[in-house]
Amino acid sequence: IISNSSNQKAYNGLDALAQAIESHWATGSTEKSNEYSREAIPILYQTLPKVVSGHADKNDYQNFIVRHHGNAKSKKQPKPVAA
Repeated sequence: IISNSSNQKAYNGLDALAQAIESHWATGSTEKSNEYSREAIPILYQTLPKVVSGHADKNDYQNFIVRHHGNAKSKKQPKPVAA
């Protein structure tokens, strides 16, 4: 995602945010997926402008994509983020 255009970063980020919101509203979601979505929504909301503008650091990218994208919806445990 680092080398993507600003538009592609925005599309990816909005997709991740939409999935987290959808997971939170889904009637079949589990408590764990609700927990992921409640955690992901504010992080995605706060980090998206930095990622799109190119002012994100490594931790921002990890929080934005690796840790949260899809975790809320998939109902899986997130993979550990390498330091």
